[in-house]
Amino acid sequence: MTSMEIINQFINDRDWHQFHNAKDLAISVSLEASELLELFQWRTPEEGTENIERVKEELADVLIYSYMMADNLGLDIDQIIAETGYRPNTFARSLKAQDTKLLGVIIPRLNSPSTNDVLKGIDTTARENGYQMLITNSDQSDERELENIEMLVKQKVAGMILFARKITPQLQAVLAEVPMPVLLLGQQLAGIHSIVHEDYQAGKTMAEYAVSAGHRRYLFVGVSENDYAVGVLRKKGFLDVLAQTPNVKVDFIETSFSRRETYQKALVFLKDQSATYIACATDNIAVAVLKAAHELGYQVPQDFSLNGFGGYDSTDYVYPTITTTQYPYVQLGIDAVLTIQKLTQGEEVPEVIELPNQLVVKQSTTKRDKQEQ
Repeated sequence: MTSMEIINQFINDRDWHQFHNAKDLAISVSLEASELLELFQWRTPEEGTENIERVKEELADVLIYSYMMADNLGLDIDQIIAETGYRPNTFARSLKAQDTKLLGVIIPRLNSPSTNDVLKGIDTTARENGYQMLITNSDQSDERELENIEMLVKQKVAGMILFARKITPQLQAVLAEVPMPVLLLGQQLAGIHSIVHEDYQAGKTMAEYAVSAGHRRYLFVGVSENDYAVGVLRKKGFLDVLAQTPNVKVDFIETSFSRRETYQKALVFLKDQSATYIACATDNIAVAVLKAAHELGYQVPQDFSLNGFGGYDSTDYVYPTITTTQYPYVQLGIDAVLTIQKLTQGEEVPEVIELPNQLVVKQSTTKRDKQEQ
């Protein structure tokens, strides 16, 4: 007789089948497993098996209830083991070896070209170095970002790569308690390793180009200063150059990273603007402003020059193509994996690594005649 036949005969003799259902049997499996665990609680492995008869009894109860539950559901134990394939997965192997070879990656949103390019670099380099990724999306939510960090800690990832939108007190407090290495991308926080773009220099270089083209009336379309890299450093680099340039007038409009929201705002603020040069904090913002400009009858760059930041492919598929600053997003992903790998291995790594960027002049900007300044 098979094990299941012996168990069923025992149950049939007592007419217990009437009391059995999947829910109660599942509860019974858990309860019996807990009783087995009690034999080892606060004991060494050797002490836990001193009373081997008790271990055998509790282990038998766990197995019997497992067989009963499978039979209740019409499942054959040997068959489902063969079907599912008893193969050690990455999680199990990693936990046993105390090296998960898993990298947790937290992204801020799904519809970001720059994030996608960084992920390309992360994915390629992670695979080359034997890592797998667990990617979570915070969807622009501070609360979800903290939840994702907690989840990755529970998964015991080897290291965590966080695309940081902004540094909040809550985030600082949580990161201080994370037991594995953490690498921030795009933002800086004292005591935490980070890789950032030279955003101040990007803004400075763009402004120097605009000034050299003869422009004196500017509009900067930026984002909230909650995002320190884009909302503060990029803008500051641009405005610092203008502050040192005589006879300059500059206005500021705050928008969000959303192209739709920026487009709606641009339909309003473009009607009253007198700038000959509009600097947008991101390429997506610049694309939205360009669309609104077309609909309002403006010609770029004849009526005003326009630039973005980022180097997104989308700037090449509009007319005119948009002057931008090219950021090394794929390289950022490559460097992120190599850096977090060094951190997990206890190697020395600079707390802040800065990546350079490059001005790319396209069709949307032009020199300004002196009489038009």
